[in-house]
Amino acid sequence: MRTQLTSGLCFCLLLAIAAHAAATEEFEPVDLPPELAQRLEGIPEEKLDFLRGEDALNFAERHDILFARFRNKSAAEIEGYIDAMMRVRELMKFDPDRDLASIPLNTESDDFNWFRTRRPPEFDTPREPGGAAAGPPARGSPRLPRPLQPGGHQAVLTAWSGRCHRRCR
Repeated sequence: MRTQLTSGLCFCLLLAIAAHAAATEEFEPVDLPPELAQRLEGIPEEKLDFLRGEDALNFAERHDILFARFRNKSAAEIEGYIDAMMRVRELMKFDPDRDLASIPLNTESDDFNWFRTRRPPEFDTPREPGGAAAGPPARGSPRLPRPLQPGGHQAVLTAWSGRCHRRCR
């Protein structure tokens, strides 16, 4: 158990270091494919820099995916697409004249702390101890494996969670 916890913490630490290293690296603008660069010769440099830069990645996972969208578009359509991306990027930024610096909470609401309230046990349906109704499993329900030899392990499927639990006999 301790080994698993230690290895899990080490893995999380490595992910944090990698994320920090990726965040501190400066983004290198990508080169446009030759056929796309030829079609975009008359477009202003500011729009081409946006298209080649990191901000364009808000609209596609990678630049090659974004460039593939332009395959069947004219230069005017591509420029309109870039203008729309730049406009959306500007609208996403914080504007003190339009946006609140913090969102006020509705403390007058009767449901203000609903997420902190635990469900009382009195709401539970009373049940008899024991398993589900006996009989052959319904179609699509999990079948329980036959027990192994005494002293061995038995895999017990719990239908309520879909997980397999190993238990020593």
